[in-house]
This record gives sequence, structure tokens and C-alpha cells, in this order.
Amino acid sequence: EWYHMAILEWPYLVGETLTASSVARRLGISRIEAQAAIDRLFRLELLEKDENGKVRRSKDYVIVRSAAPNEAGDAQ
Repeated sequence: EWYHMAILEWPYLVGETLTASSVARRLGISRIEAQAAIDRLFRLELLEKDENGKVRRSKDYVIVRSAAPNEAGDAQ
């Protein structure tokens, strides 16, 4: 879902704590969807907590591939 990429950017928002409630409110999705997405991103090790307990991205970039042809794949 589209909101996974938005959640990956969340740690860069100043003054925003990553919670299911804050994600749901800002992105217009349900709290259950937000919590499931956050849990999934931690499980996939795309998000992690630092030594102070603050959430951060575990990688500087994410590569997304699609089996279906698309315009982005044609750009060279």
C-alpha cells in the first residue's frame, strides 16, 4: 500500500512521533491499517529503534521492483 512509503519518511518529520494514531490521522487511514503497516515495516527491518528508543529508518534507500511493466522502468 502507498502509505508504507509515507511511514518510512515519518522519522524525518519534526515534532511527529510515530504512533498508529498519528499516522492514521495524518494519512487518512484507519488506526488498524496504520498499526499493521508500522509492525510490518519493523518486521521487514525497514524501521528500527536507536539506542534512545527513537524510531529511524534502518536503510538510507529502498528499492522497489514490480513484475508488471511501468513507465518508471522505461526511464533510463
